[in-house]
Amino acid sequence: EVKSESKNAIKVSKSFVAVDVNLTLSAENHALSARSVEIQNATVTVTAAGKDGINAECDDDTTEFPESYSEGYVILKDVTFTATVSGDGVQADTLVYVSGGEINVKTNGEFVKYSEENKTTYDLEDDDFRYVKNGSSYQKVASDYQGNVSSMYALAQSCKGIKVGEIKYEDESGNEITVTEGDYLIVITDGAVVNVDSTDDAVHANSGSVLVDDASLTLNTYDDGITSDVMTYIKSGTIDVQSSYEGIEGAYVRIDGGKINIVSSDDGINAASDDESVKEYIIINGGEITVNASGDGVDSNGSVLMTGGTFIVYGPTSGGDGALDAETGIIVDGGTLVAASTLGMVETPSSNSSQCVVSYATNGSIAAGTVLSVKNASGEEILSFTAEKDCQSIIFSHSALENGETYTISLDGETAVTFTVEGIITTVGSAGGAGGPGGQGGNPPQQPGGRR
Repeated sequence: EVKSESKNAIKVSKSFVAVDVNLTLSAENHALSARSVEIQNATVTVTAAGKDGINAECDDDTTEFPESYSEGYVILKDVTFTATVSGDGVQADTLVYVSGGEINVKTNGEFVKYSEENKTTYDLEDDDFRYVKNGSSYQKVASDYQGNVSSMYALAQSCKGIKVGEIKYEDESGNEITVTEGDYLIVITDGAVVNVDSTDDAVHANSGSVLVDDASLTLNTYDDGITSDVMTYIKSGTIDVQSSYEGIEGAYVRIDGGKINIVSSDDGINAASDDESVKEYIIINGGEITVNASGDGVDSNGSVLMTGGTFIVYGPTSGGDGALDAETGIIVDGGTLVAASTLGMVETPSSNSSQCVVSYATNGSIAAGTVLSVKNASGEEILSFTAEKDCQSIIFSHSALENGETYTISLDGETAVTFTVEGIITTVGSAGGAGGPGGQGGNPPQQPGGRR
């Protein structure tokens, strides 16, 4: 056991490598700090840290992204890592690679109220104050929140679960140097189990990407579940975002498989970037995805393409958001889609889709718990959906829907409407509500290998 009441518990000027060890650490600063960290077949417990549990930073004169991730990285292979910290659980400048093992991180961030003194003390800007106090807890609000800034709160320091944080330092003249170009990356794979309970983002990549493949993540956060400035790529595994501001976010979001459950107070899956040259997209090629969002269920500043999988959206109950939202259109070429919300901001997929889509709406209310069933003319059920929240609009698409065929929608066993599919987009029920069909939309994003 190593304990420091004033500095780091372990600080190494170069690389820290440990195999087959059992470490218990506590520190006023970082628990473990080095230029790079590699740990294998070990148990590491951080009982307390004033800053990060594990911290790996590049040398202060690094002006370019290091070739082959030669520094600023953390690699954990078959490690049981448990940490309760005030900073980040795991923080690396360039790469975090988690292969197997189990990661359990609890971050306890300090919230400070808006004041000029706190802005100076903690190096904060006005737009850092994005939280309101809700009893003994805090809730993040949108950037256009109309409340009085004097009653807003900000986090005093970064306190993310797993973070790749960009190469950033001050040179000898006091100028802040940031290296934004480089393959910043978080990889969680090989059966790794990750549990994060964080006041900040649970998994976060600055200027980089996140890859989850064959891993299990359970995430609770006041901010985003998984977020990256470039690509968030889910190949396989299980992701359970039990509480978040936004569930999964990136400039580009691609989901090829896995079982994903998201609960968010704002958008469930979001594609957004501050870089105006980026053409954001969300691609869903597979997986079983369920989103329960108070904001948009899926929101892309660019396009959305669905080619496979099952995607269920329990969207907002207020009129300012919708289950589906995309700036340049939504293409459905395969899979099963069900998206429920109020009528206020309904957006249907594009007529450029190749799979038939039905938009059903009612001026009344479909109560939470109602079972919607879709049957073909032979009485065969092709789709069943239970509303988790009150809704007025349900958009659905399924490979069994065929142009020119007749179908019946029932609510709790009672026939609501019988209709015939007419083209790619069919609207049935009430026509009220804002928004409406998504039109032809733009071109869908290009996937690797030239596949649409």
